Amino acid sequence: MSATASVYVVTGGSRGIGKAIVKKLAKDYPTATIVFNYFTREAEATAVAAEVAAEGGKASFIQADVGTPAGVQTLFMHADGFGELRGLVNNAGILGPEGSVALEDLTAEDFQQLFAVNTLGPFLCIQEAVKRMKALAPQPVRGRAAGARGSIVNISSGSAYIGKPLLYGASKAALNSLQIGLVPDLGKVGIRLNTISPGMIATDMVTDEAFAAAAASIPMGRMGEPENIADATAFFLDEEKSVFTSGANLRVSGGRPPGSVIG
Repeated sequence: MSATASVYVVTGGSRGIGKAIVKKLAKDYPTATIVFNYFTREAEATAVAAEVAAEGGKASFIQADVGTPAGVQTLFMHADGFGELRGLVNNAGILGPEGSVALEDLTAEDFQQLFAVNTLGPFLCIQEAVKRMKALAPQPVRGRAAGARGSIVNISSGSAYIGKPLLYGASKAALNSLQIGLVPDLGKVGIRLNTISPGMIATDMVTDEAFAAAAASIPMGRMGEPENIADATAFFLDEEKSVFTSGANLRVSGGRPPGSVIG
């Protein structure tokens, strides 16, 4: 194992699922630095870093719009100061127009904004991560003679299959397709790429009204917690537990259709 410090980057780590992932990784990798960005909520980002420090971990954050090339560059240049990049979690995402918006009321600006954050952003982050991971010496890992250079996890959504909200679902479907195209080439250089597709999770992105409308479709009868997604993310990043897992899309939804899409 390399003596150089390790870094894990989490986009959108100041609240909700991102916050839970930052805290989980800081606990699992106490010698690593968990680097995350925020867009507008500096006070919340500061609080997350303070919670991590209080629990004995290390986290650093920076303001960056990861829906832009400049913002992604800012995030990764910040991460470079803490060591070797071993993991990336593309968590940042936006829901877009709330409620049931008619097709004719959606705008080109709505489309561009959602795809910038939900699809272009992860694409740019993967580019930056792969540049860094390919330059690393492969780590010896059980079951993989060639070693491992890193792991990437995309946080997608069951909306990619359900199709609603329309633009949000389309942006997540594009993210899923991106993984399918990247997995073969990344696997050849020791980089694994997997996806998690959450169902309804108790964050500020899910309103009480939205849950009430969907509750009957959730066999477990409740929303999940951000920590449920953090635990799944940690599994995919673990180079021992998920050594032979790449290209998977794990549905974490309490049984809500479309069900498990692990592959």
